Formats: sequence, structure tokens, C-alpha cells
Amino acid sequence: MFGVSITEFVDNPGTPPPGIERDLWQRISERDRVLGTAILEDLTSISDQEKEVYLDMWKQGFFKAIAKMRIEEANNKLST
Repeated sequence: MFGVSITEFVDNPGTPPPGIERDLWQRISERDRVLGTAILEDLTSISDQEKEVYLDMWKQGFFKAIAKMRIEEANNKLST
């Protein structure tokens, strides 16, 4: 689906982006590994039609989380 092996997708944290400390990157990567594994398990056990709905719901949740982070960042800037 993503053009990489499943193992690479869920087990390899890669190199931290600039400005992110390695230990923080490891913690974030562990959460991603757990989430990625759960998503892949779900996707292998449901029909194609259900997969579309599942992925749409996941994307909506992802975009809501990003919006929430941006609102919190803006509020923090306003309060300082």
C-alpha cells in the first residue's frame, strides 16, 4: 500500500528530523509502530468496502488531531 515492506513501515523509526532529539523520536516512533500494527491488522481482517470507510475515518481523526495541535500552539503563543 505504501511502497515499503510492512516491517519497514512499522519497525524502522528512521532518522529524526532536524530539531527532534533522538529519545523523543524513539518514543514517537514506538507509538507509531503500535498504531501502524493495529491499523494493518484491522485492514487485513475487513472487506474492501469497510477498508475505505476505515481509512476515511482514520484520515478525519488525523486531520482533527493536527487542527487541535495548531489551535493549542496558537493559544500558547497568545498566552506568552
